[in-house]
Amino acid sequence: MESEGGKRTRQERAIAVVEKKELRPLTVRSSSKAKTKSTARRPPRATITKATNTKTKVAPVKKESNVKIKVETVAARRRANSKNRDEGWEKKFNELVEYKKQYGNTNVTYRDECPLGIWVSSQRKLFRAGKLIEARVKRLKSIGFVFYLKKQISDEMWDERYEELVAYKAKYGHTEIPTKTRVPELKPLAKWVLKQRIVAKKNELNEDRMKRLKKLGFTFGVKEKYWDIRYQELKEYKEAFGDCDVKINYKHKQLGTWVHGQRQKYKLKTLPKSQYKKLAKLDFIFEPAHEHRWKLAFDELVEYKSKHGDCNVPFQCKQNTSLSYWVHTQRAKYSNGRLRSDRVKRLEKIGFIFGFGEFFLGTFFTEDEN
Repeated sequence: MESEGGKRTRQERAIAVVEKKELRPLTVRSSSKAKTKSTARRPPRATITKATNTKTKVAPVKKESNVKIKVETVAARRRANSKNRDEGWEKKFNELVEYKKQYGNTNVTYRDECPLGIWVSSQRKLFRAGKLIEARVKRLKSIGFVFYLKKQISDEMWDERYEELVAYKAKYGHTEIPTKTRVPELKPLAKWVLKQRIVAKKNELNEDRMKRLKKLGFTFGVKEKYWDIRYQELKEYKEAFGDCDVKINYKHKQLGTWVHGQRQKYKLKTLPKSQYKKLAKLDFIFEPAHEHRWKLAFDELVEYKSKHGDCNVPFQCKQNTSLSYWVHTQRAKYSNGRLRSDRVKRLEKIGFIFGFGEFFLGTFFTEDEN
């Protein structure tokens, strides 16, 4: 398809190019996993090797000289850092010395939120971890530095509360501070007292503190506390009535029941010696109350006989109604067979008349004789 004169038109040339496949057709990728290979041809392997061989060669670096430079640099940095740290430590140490001169101690805490407080706290941590240099430990000890500050503060606080308890006992005569006290000034001391009982119950209270509290008369258990409260009430009762013979139906029922309980413990031999001694100081009657009253009435009857020559106390004796009633009760119990044999013997020994008939005859004849 050539035109006249041997020249081809533009259209003819384009068709010829397509026919000769000079232009590559567009390739469409399929959706399958297998990917179509690129139509571009790779250059021969021989050319690659040649290209790589033609690269400029770099002279190899000597490793030994490189390592030496690095080691020397690291060592120099370490020496510089160590020198800076030593200078910083000396500076803080001198500040701590000035602090002690001003305040009398080295107890700068982390809570003070100052650089010196943070430094002091770090020294304590390093010491506890065993990482503080021995020379620094000696220097800190030379100015009275406290490495265990919490323990020292705890000991000082304990001693302060103990002195408050001593003052409380001197004022009130006991160490029983109510846990829920309404006095604001006593609330910290009340909490401390409760804590000592809890710690002692767990066997975590050291021996020295235990001895100091016991010496003060401190009660660790609830039972001991209850006993001391009732003992104090018994002392007040004696001051008011002159004896410790609290009846079980007394208006203060708890005290009457407690007194009865002490007599029962004494009878069963379960009363501790320390409590026995305290009660004995108050002239406490350990035998049962009814036994004690019977003995008192019997002694009155003996005294009556020494004055009147017999035991015939009139039934309605105005001079001593209580003795008259007691004598009548002994006769009534004897007639009902409810009077104990040991008491019968004691009454017979002093010439007591048990029969009512004999008693009335005796009183009749004595009146005639008069």
